[in-house]
Order: sequence, then structure tokens, then C-alpha cells
Amino acid sequence: MKISFPLFFFIIFIFIFLGSPAVAELKIYQFPSSDQTAQIESDRQKVIVILKESRDIEQARAAGRLKDKVGRKQQRKRVATLQAQVIDKIDTSKMKMVNRFSFTPAFSATITAEGIEQLEALEDVVAVEPDLIVHAHTTQGLGVMNSGVVQPAYSGSGVSIAVIDTGIDYTHPALGDGGFPNDKVIGGYDFGDGDASPMDSNGHGTSCAGIAAGDPVTSGSYGQYAGGVAPGAKLYALKIVEGGSSEATSSTIISAIEWCIDHQNDNGDYPIKVINISFGGGEYTSPCDTDNWGRTTALAATATNALSAGITIFASSGNSGYCDAIASPACVSDIVSVGAVFDADIGGVGFCVDPSSCADNTESYQGCSTGTVAWSYSTRADKVVPYTNMSGDLDILAPSHNAATADLDGSYDLDFGGTSAASPYAAGVAAVMQSAVMTTHGYFLTPAQVKTKMIEAGDAVAYSAAGITTPRVNLGNTDIDGDGLPSEWEILYMGTIENGAGTDIDEDGLTQLEEYNNQTDPTAADTDEDGMPDGWEVDNTLDPLTDDSTLDLDDDTYTNVQEYLAGTDPADGSDHPIPVSAGNSPFLFLSFLILLGIGGKLTMCRHKKPMGV
Repeated sequence: MKISFPLFFFIIFIFIFLGSPAVAELKIYQFPSSDQTAQIESDRQKVIVILKESRDIEQARAAGRLKDKVGRKQQRKRVATLQAQVIDKIDTSKMKMVNRFSFTPAFSATITAEGIEQLEALEDVVAVEPDLIVHAHTTQGLGVMNSGVVQPAYSGSGVSIAVIDTGIDYTHPALGDGGFPNDKVIGGYDFGDGDASPMDSNGHGTSCAGIAAGDPVTSGSYGQYAGGVAPGAKLYALKIVEGGSSEATSSTIISAIEWCIDHQNDNGDYPIKVINISFGGGEYTSPCDTDNWGRTTALAATATNALSAGITIFASSGNSGYCDAIASPACVSDIVSVGAVFDADIGGVGFCVDPSSCADNTESYQGCSTGTVAWSYSTRADKVVPYTNMSGDLDILAPSHNAATADLDGSYDLDFGGTSAASPYAAGVAAVMQSAVMTTHGYFLTPAQVKTKMIEAGDAVAYSAAGITTPRVNLGNTDIDGDGLPSEWEILYMGTIENGAGTDIDEDGLTQLEEYNNQTDPTAADTDEDGMPDGWEVDNTLDPLTDDSTLDLDDDTYTNVQEYLAGTDPADGSDHPIPVSAGNSPFLFLSFLILLGIGGKLTMCRHKKPMGV
């Protein structure tokens, strides 16, 4: 049978785009399970015991007293007293302590069913919640976030980012290239193994640290690594896993956050102002600040403590592809939740997602542990990645696949992704913001200000599959110091964000804010070079960006530039330059009289007779 030419290509098209052989050749990414179950040890369950908060503890947090050393010392003492009152009443054969938190009135323990009954009977115990398991949420995205102007000016200097993860390979050339601590990774602790060295044996934490604040590397095995978002910032490594595992617990995250509060100012020149947590688990369709009975969870209380200390926490939303839920701890209101977009066109790929995902092009696939794959036949920068957890509670989006970043043993991962990558991108932006405002104005932003500014300045990205629109971080568009001017605009024209919006650098009658609003050049008094200052044109409803000097706005036969030079109103026909007749000029009349006098004198001299001898 003869097949026509158009029909032949139509069959080829169907085979390529719909046939299973072509789909199977696409690269597939699979992330750790998002299952979040309580740890069980023999007949014991790992739990977090939440205690009744005294009024002085609540007041200290509300007043922000955790920012100073004395306030932290007093809070630690109050919490320890509460903990002792409860722990001393429980039979040690039924409960084994795991960790006493420092600032959160709670503790974690392994406990039998009988021990839980004893705890719940105590007046000082508010709740006993399971210590849930969390997993690692696994071309640079700097351009996508529009950081090309701001980041070189304010690189994160004077700020530290704490990475709560699998540790950091501090021997990596981009992460200190030495022992611990070093010039880049200036401190930390290993909560997973209980020792002082947070060396990474997994690689996940190292990659997150490289995105947030890695130093640029211009030579070696990968000379194109551009460095992290905030290369001038320092890092703290808080390891929360045992060995090279990618699994941790909520209580370990709580301990790591509290460590950051307690050690916030170990280096006074580089205080901890930002925390990144690219770990999570579970499926939360609403903020998870409280449990099913309306009681504040220990994780939420700890996040509030960090907020009180002036620390902004970022957490990845998760990689299950949920369309109406995000993971914990990202679901906590005082934590900035971060979802993911592609940072460039990376070709056709597939991602393993939860069967409930609303992502486009999903189908059953045995190669995924979830049994479901979402195909991305085409990708581009700023397109929402199918695996990212989305919901109306998600705060921001940031770049993800494919991030070039640091990996173990001095190597580099060229396609690191997942919301694990998006979260440190956002954390690095926050460090740059804090660095900028401290450098120019001498203060730090509050965590609430950081979050609000990032959301308000973000570019709206629509995810039609879920019917959700979320802002993607845009550093250049962010008004860091609250003067009404985007940081990129200020730096492009002035080289700094220090100049106030009310100043008039070029003395053209327009303030910096007015220059921005009118799109004029704040360093040139006459942007369009038409002979009229920008301020005069704006005041007289002329266009300061177009040469309208020869136009006659009020039809009085005088051009705009003539009106400007004469000081008249170019919009009022009755107010115009008044011509003066040459014959009536007093100066000309006076000149005529002088010349007349000189001429008469010359005539008299000419007719004077010579004297006789």
C-alpha cells in the first residue's frame, strides 16, 4: 500500500511523541520517599513531649530576647526547670531521654506505651507527639532570579547561612578547602553521630551549601562553577543524619535550629541570619503549626524562637508532585516554604511523582518506586517542575534543575535538582539582602521583612495543572531597604542602595523615587538631551524621555524650549515670552545718543580753523 508523504510524517510524529519506546529514553529522576512515620525502637516509640509554656517564656520570645546572650541564658534556665519537673516524675525504665531542647519547652525521648500514659496524666505536659521521619529533598539559577547586578555588589558578606542537612564537605575547594572549621565553613555540629565534625558522607548537604554560598572556582575539574548565590557569606554545617544516611527526624531538626540560636553570634562579624533546611516529609494541606487538637507543635514553637532571634528559615516544599499540599517543616508558618522551577531548557525528562499528582503527562511506570511518572517533554526557564509540591500556602518559587554545585571529594554535580536546590537558592538571596542592608544602613531586616519583600518582588509564575500562581524570587526587583526603589535600579545608576529615595543627585528637580517612577536617568539632569531639565518637563506635563523641545504645547507660536529659557508656562497660551522692539530699546536709544554726541564733536574739530602765527 502506498502511503502519501504527509501521512508518513504524521505517523512518525505520533510514534515519536506518543510511542512508549521514545518515552522510555527520557531521563528519569527519582527522589526519596516522602513517607513520614514515627520511629519505633523495639517496644518503644520516639516522641516529642511538649510542656506547658510559662508566661515568662512566652513574653521573652515575644520581646525578641533570644537575640542577646543574657536573654538566651535566662530562657535556657526556664526551659530546663520545666523539663526537670516532668522528667523526674517518669519511671526511667519506661522512658529514655534523647534530647532536652534549650529554648523550646519540650524534649524528645524513646518511651513505652505505659510511659506515654504517665506523661499524658501530668499537668505540665501539653502533648506527646510522634517524632516524625524526614528525608532529603533532592546551568546555575542566578540569571532566573535576576541577581546579576545585586549579587556582585552585595555578595552576602557579613552574614552566615546555617545548612541543616547531611553535613558539608569542608575540604571541597568551593567550601573552605581545608580542615574544620575553616574560612568558609566556620562552625557547626554533627547531631546525627554526636560529634564535633559535621563532615558530609552523603553529598546532599554539600550540594545545598554550594548553591547557597559556595566560593567560585575558576580552575580544576570544573572551572565553570560560578559559586553560590551569596559567595561572600560564611557557612555553618549542622549534620542531622547518621553517617551517609539521607533520613533524619523532626527532633534532630529542632536541636539544630536551637543550636543556631545559641551560636548565632559565635562570629560577631558573620552572625547566623539564615537557615536552610532541604529536608522534609509528609503531606500537609494547611499550615502545620498545630496538631489535630489545636496545640502548637514543638517544631512550630522552635521556628518561632528562631524568628524571635532574627533568623529567617527556608525549607523545601518536597518532591512528591502534590498539587494541594507541601511537606514539613516547610508547612510551618514561620518558615519560608520554597518550591521549584526549571532554571533552563534541559530537554525531555521524567520525574517520579505521587500517584495523586495533578502534573501533566502522568502515567504508570514500574521504574518509579511511586509507580507513577510525570513526563516533561519540553522544559524552559521559569516553568514549574512537575515534582514540586504546590499549594496555596507555598510562599515562593526558586530555580532547580539543573544546578551546577559542589559534590563530595572535590567534585561537582552538574544536574543537582529537586526542591532541595530551590531552597538554598532562596536562602542565598536572603543572605545577599541582609548583607546589602547592613552594609549600607547598619541594620538587619527582620525575618518577616525578608519574607514579605521576597514575595512582593517576585515574578508571578502560574502552574495551570494545579490552578496556582506563586511568586518566583527576583532579587533585582526587590526593594531591599524599603525606599521604594528596586535594588537593581539603584545599583545600576548609583552603584549602591545607600542613597535615599528623596535625594536629587543630578539636581534636575526630581528625587530618586520620582526619577524611577518617570523612568528618567537619575545621574543626568536632561535625560533626552532636548535642552530642558527632566524636572521642568515633568512639572509641565512634557515627556522627559522624548525630544519635544521644538513643539508648541499651547499654540502660542513659541516652542517648549523657548518657554523654558524665558521662564514661561508652556501650557498657557497667555503666558509666553514677550518680544521687545529694537526701536524701543533703551539701550539702543542711549547708544544712538552717545554716537550722535561723538559724531558732533568730530564735526566741530573738523571745521575748526587753525590759529594764526
